[in-house]
Amino acid sequence: MRLYRVKGNSMYPFLREDDLVVARELPFESFRKGNLLVFEDKEGGYIIHRLVKKIGDNFVCLRGDGYNLKTESVEMNSVEGKAIGIIRNGKFIRFSVSREWYFWTVSRFKEYLKRFLRGNITNHDSRRCLLANLHNSQNEGGNLL
Repeated sequence: MRLYRVKGNSMYPFLREDDLVVARELPFESFRKGNLLVFEDKEGGYIIHRLVKKIGDNFVCLRGDGYNLKTESVEMNSVEGKAIGIIRNGKFIRFSVSREWYFWTVSRFKEYLKRFLRGNITNHDSRRCLLANLHNSQNEGGNLL
């Protein structure tokens, strides 16, 4: 198990600045839509975002809960683990399926409401993620599938 300190507000209100996220390595098969995954970005930092979709056995699409954040395409070898809880104000809070889904649903609802009020209610996350994978695969000379 490893600890990761939260910086920023891309996962607010589920995660807050200076929370400590407890994560552990788990097999790819155990990851489910809505789980929080920790991955290493290209600059060597760590990002904690929610699993939106699996693509094959090598890629996942992740996204923060905040408004208008882009979906990120991440190779599985960059995923450090799955968040299983947080330490907030010295107290350990274990993640449950219902807790993860509640915050994800609330954040998605808020986003759609903001889009609706602004007249932009389309959502192309899955398509954006797939196109990013195709683009990455072509640039690196590899195959997506």
